[in-house]
Amino acid sequence: MQAVLDLSPRQTTRVLEQAVRLRSTLQIEPRVWTGSESVWAILEQRDGRLLRAALREPVREWPLASLVGSACDVRMLLDGDMYIFSTHVVEASDATVPHRIALELPAGVVVANRRRFSRRAPRQPLEVRVWPAESELPLICQVQNLGSEGVACCGAAADLDEALFVGDRVRVAFEFAWSGETFELPATLCTKANQRGSDQQALGIEFAPDPGDGQQADLLLRLRTILNDDLENFVDLEGGA
Repeated sequence: MQAVLDLSPRQTTRVLEQAVRLRSTLQIEPRVWTGSESVWAILEQRDGRLLRAALREPVREWPLASLVGSACDVRMLLDGDMYIFSTHVVEASDATVPHRIALELPAGVVVANRRRFSRRAPRQPLEVRVWPAESELPLICQVQNLGSEGVACCGAAADLDEALFVGDRVRVAFEFAWSGETFELPATLCTKANQRGSDQQALGIEFAPDPGDGQQADLLLRLRTILNDDLENFVDLEGGA
């Protein structure tokens, strides 16, 4: 279950200022759309009562101008936390490159801690391969911690920066050398941040199994069992062994 906390007006202001400074990615879900498509945009600036953002890619199936005046729900990842707010679209233009959208400043923001299961750090180096969509060559990263919902890892920023973007669907695979077990799963890139004083970039990846895929569900169940039981090869980051 998500732990949800309403931010005070002062906290909301600070969070939005930080999000603008870091050019955070917004996942915008217009309520007028009946499908599952989202608008992915980079937050560029606060302009009075508006949040202005540039779309990462054009919206293919709907005229962007049709969103003006519509309500929307927005998700934003910042420092590993998920921030959620509701607002409405004030401006939307496909006359520029990139396309741009302006949202009314939200009245409030909530923060949701999405971590529902404990994390484990491998006691020995563990490599994870990350395949961007449409790519046959994986990017190689090192696991920092692993949970039954996803993996945190890091790799060379020069390799990752232009190859992966928050919200991308990816495929990940890793193998436990001590047992020979291999796990390969579809996933979504949720966070991406440069590590200070380093040429490394940290990624937060959430497993996204295909609905109804029993084999993937079995893999996740097996992974959860290993992480719960195998304290010889993993360190509990939540205060355990």
